[in-house]
Amino acid sequence: MGRLFRFTERLGSFKSDQQQNTIETWRAFVEENFVDDGSLQLNLHAGQNSAGMPQNRKMFEITTASMPRYFWMQFDGIIEQIQVILTSTSESRVNEHYHIARSDKARMVYWFKDGTQVSNDDFTGLAKLTEM
Repeated sequence: MGRLFRFTERLGSFKSDQQQNTIETWRAFVEENFVDDGSLQLNLHAGQNSAGMPQNRKMFEITTASMPRYFWMQFDGIIEQIQVILTSTSESRVNEHYHIARSDKARMVYWFKDGTQVSNDDFTGLAKLTEM
């Protein structure tokens, strides 16, 4: 679980009002955490049906090549900080170069520059991380 927690800790420690938000910063961040053909997959759920199961699922997959721009754009506007809180995590080693990290239940908290805080309490995530 160390790689996934390290990734979320580093992401959560970035504050746009205290650090330089450049595409180079995010390229280095992605190179540290992901393999060349890796990805960050977010599965978002909007509510539950009458049986208590998630409904209105949307899946977004961000490839390693797109991640620097994704993170740069997240912090280029009104977002100050993003925190990812993980529960039900697992990490498996595919081979000597690949690890797959998964969180079956996670929460993303966005802090905006005007002090507003928004949270998405129901998503799952999957990431292909580098060997460290």
